[in-house]
Amino acid sequence: MQDELLTLQSEEQRTIVFISHDLDEAIRIGDRIAIMQHGEISQIGTPEEIINNPANDYVRSFFKGVDVTSVLNASHIVKKNHSTIINKPSFGIKSALQYISDFDEDYAYFIEKNGIYIGLLTVDSLKEQQKIGGSLHDAIIKQDSIDENLQISEFISDIAEHTFPTAVVDEKGKYKGTISKSSLLKVFDEGVENE
Repeated sequence: MQDELLTLQSEEQRTIVFISHDLDEAIRIGDRIAIMQHGEISQIGTPEEIINNPANDYVRSFFKGVDVTSVLNASHIVKKNHSTIINKPSFGIKSALQYISDFDEDYAYFIEKNGIYIGLLTVDSLKEQQKIGGSLHDAIIKQDSIDENLQISEFISDIAEHTFPTAVVDEKGKYKGTISKSSLLKVFDEGVENE
């Protein structure tokens, strides 16, 4: 029935009011959802708006246990606090190692001056290239990135496969931040925290 309703809505382009006590169903078929308590509307919004900014504890509790992986995308959980190295002609392996050390990390994300994500630099990859006389560019580890508009359900396995947090980029390839295994697990445990 849900599939039929979605097909009908896409073909007819009509407003359909559908009443359901099944929140997963409401999320799947509703562009906007109204949450009611004792006959009063507690909140109206898109599933993303309600999950990210619940109006009160009742609405928040309503979404406990709901599968958010098909609702939220990478931009909802991206962290912007990882160290990045911008590609400059004067920046070499020694500078990169010092920079990473200053941030008390063992890796950094390498981006172009225009913000385009290139790859990952680790202390190990830098030291290896330093030892053999390689360049900063030789030390770059090509780690796939995630598009910020990708739903969580579409990239869970990618995050699990990566040793380091995965870079998130926009549609033009510009670096937006990272998603780690722990930040992804936190979404499942607690939901999204607004930062």
